[in-house]
Amino acid sequence: MADLYSQCRAKLVSANRSRSSLKGHDARRSSVIAELQQQLNDLEVSLQEEALSRLRVHELNARVAEIVRDLEEGLEQAAEIIEEKGEGGLTSWVVRIAKLLPVAIRLREVKSSALRFLGRDPEVADAFALKSQVASNDAGESSQKFESEQLKIQIPLHNELAQEQTGASRELRLSQGQAQAQSDFGPFVLKDLTDAYGLLLLHSDGDFVPKGWCVVHDSLWLPGAALLALENPEDPSDGPVEAALDALSGNDVVLPGLKPWLDAGILPFARDENLKQLRLLSLGSIGEATHVLVNQKFAARFEDVEASPLSLDLDDDIWTGFALSYTEEKEVLRTLLQRPGQSLPVTPRLSTRGGVRMPEGQGYLATGLGLPLLGVPLGTKPEQVELTLSDGTALTYQPLQVDDQTIQRILYQPSQEDRRRSALVPGSARFVVRQQDAPDLERSLQLTALPLDVQFHRGSELDFREDWGLILGVLALPDQGHGYQSPDESAQQWARHRLNQGDLMVNPLFEQQMLESLCALFQRRASIQRCEFFKLYSQLRNKPDEWPGFPEAVLRGWCEGGWIEEGMERGKGRWRIQPVDPRLVRIRENAVQLVGLLTARRLVDVVALAHQLELTVQMVPPSCPDMPRGWRFLGDIERLASASSLPLIDLEDWVPDPRSHHWIIEDPLPSDSPPWPTGAGVRRMRDAVCGMRGLDGHWMPKERFPERGRAPISQTIQVETSQYGKRRWLSHDPVSDSWFSSCHRNRVAMHALIVATDGLWPFGFTDLETGQLDRLYDAEAYLPLPLGRYAALFGSKMPGPTRHQPQDHTYRYFFDRNFRLYQADNRILPLTSLPTSR
Repeated sequence: MADLYSQCRAKLVSANRSRSSLKGHDARRSSVIAELQQQLNDLEVSLQEEALSRLRVHELNARVAEIVRDLEEGLEQAAEIIEEKGEGGLTSWVVRIAKLLPVAIRLREVKSSALRFLGRDPEVADAFALKSQVASNDAGESSQKFESEQLKIQIPLHNELAQEQTGASRELRLSQGQAQAQSDFGPFVLKDLTDAYGLLLLHSDGDFVPKGWCVVHDSLWLPGAALLALENPEDPSDGPVEAALDALSGNDVVLPGLKPWLDAGILPFARDENLKQLRLLSLGSIGEATHVLVNQKFAARFEDVEASPLSLDLDDDIWTGFALSYTEEKEVLRTLLQRPGQSLPVTPRLSTRGGVRMPEGQGYLATGLGLPLLGVPLGTKPEQVELTLSDGTALTYQPLQVDDQTIQRILYQPSQEDRRRSALVPGSARFVVRQQDAPDLERSLQLTALPLDVQFHRGSELDFREDWGLILGVLALPDQGHGYQSPDESAQQWARHRLNQGDLMVNPLFEQQMLESLCALFQRRASIQRCEFFKLYSQLRNKPDEWPGFPEAVLRGWCEGGWIEEGMERGKGRWRIQPVDPRLVRIRENAVQLVGLLTARRLVDVVALAHQLELTVQMVPPSCPDMPRGWRFLGDIERLASASSLPLIDLEDWVPDPRSHHWIIEDPLPSDSPPWPTGAGVRRMRDAVCGMRGLDGHWMPKERFPERGRAPISQTIQVETSQYGKRRWLSHDPVSDSWFSSCHRNRVAMHALIVATDGLWPFGFTDLETGQLDRLYDAEAYLPLPLGRYAALFGSKMPGPTRHQPQDHTYRYFFDRNFRLYQADNRILPLTSLPTSR
């Protein structure tokens, strides 16, 4: 028995050694494969650079040949003038110099052009040449002037000629530029918006203004210029941009003057020196274009010559932009028009609207929520509309609107089943519209999956946040500088199972779709509008029985949970939503909560790493299935932070402890934004925040009314919009006969409700055992943002709306026991007490 044991032990040791050797071989083989892949990538890059260099060399040769021809022609003309003979022999040298002067000037311009082409400064070269000729010029000046006086002809010296010619050339260029501004430019302006190019519409006195549009002056988009804008846009600051997008849609009724460009599918742009912006060129001046927007069907022509693409901030991908830097690219543009100024024949085309766009060149997010709508021209009779994926899967599209006779296109949307798909096959996809008596219409698009680790695009910071006088944590964090550890497959399977556990209070699919879509949006853009968030939500939910304020409450829950935040952007005055970089916030000694926006795949890895490192994983339930969950981890949080590459921050660096703060609303704070002067362009309207907004006049809560029955049946505030599109809200205090104003609607709504209820907030504890705090009656008001974020970190559930039925809705928070005891002893919050509360 002992011998058998020894043999088995020896074989086991031998097997372990063999396994170790095999692992070493696998590691070396992996290293060799990685090196080969790197070499292949380097080779591919080298081949691409070589092809690009060859194109540049061809262009260089063509340009040099053109310069040489100009120089030869100039020299031949100079020789002919010098050898020219008159009736009595050689022509007078005075006449010959007069004829040679424009030739010499032209040769100097050719020389300057050649120096600029070679990357040298022509002014420096000219200065060096003039300096070397100073001695000869000084020596010849006296004799030249003497001969001129004898002939009674005053011939200017070289420097005087150059100055006069420069002045004349400048005057000529200015006059030409003014004439060109009047005749060669159209109304569109292509403006660089830092992260992308956008379109604006100029207005001239006497021009046509479409119905529903207006003219704005001194807009922040283009100060000093008159722009066309929509009268009632979703966001007043975006009126000029939305007007340009509406005109670009191809509807002839909007601006008939744009018909030649839109029919041709070509929008050429060149710099207008008077406006200092890129401006639309006439089709007859297409050779002067430096940038161009073309119809999607022409995009491949520019891609073939490797034209530099432009990032466009447009709602539609009908148009693609390119920068025209080289001769080949401009030649492609010239060949697109059969005749200058003549439009090409127009064929029915499909268009896409909306959807979740990925960064330039990557198309749309490969999820059901990321799919765009399809616009089908009127006059077509589709029998079937499908989107065919790269694996052959066909998704059905259904008509969205068919009864509106004023529309130019019928929009089709994915079926509700396809819209809820959490993942689609990435790659090329194709829209196909089948017709009975006409050829099929097709349109291609690209679907791309999100990367595991998304880098959010950052722009202007939020200057005015709803901080209530506290210092909130920053939205953007510095890059950690190293990749995170990949969890084991078994840990990932455990995490997926945990995340996919749904019940009546959790909708994992909805949560995943919203996370992926928001990450895709913020990967491409620094901020989004509120209407874009509501659009994503409505595409997933599609519930007609929701009370009107429910999407607003959903957005508030996402902000209080720490995924996103809204406020006024620095310098632009635009109200925008921005993402919060993911982080781990320390809530106790060995406990953290995950805060910030991250992809669903990254969330799986973080939960998997916590499980693999033997931390306790706690799910914080949402307030309702339309809200995302929170995640807390207990254990070795330093190891989790290192493995996941997530910053570990203290509680004070995210939200300070609210128990030491003064929560009474008195005077405006710096975060309320300073008031602006009231001018002629300022509009003020009433804005209801409580009651009298439903079909039944008032939404009665199930709970009993607050103490003394002082719940206001109807309460309004005022909203003021400046001529630049900035908004602020105002509430009147009859006791002090003063106005409280803020750019945060919630602060003004709370002030108005406090005035109506003698100092009470519309919130009260409805269950002291669990710390449940509800909004007690119909009011569009929420706890201060710092309090909401504190409740999200320490409550047993995440804050948010509870039910979507109009008759029993509310907004709910949960606070921990320590906060409830402190509130009971010190009454730091002016909450409303209910008779049923203990």
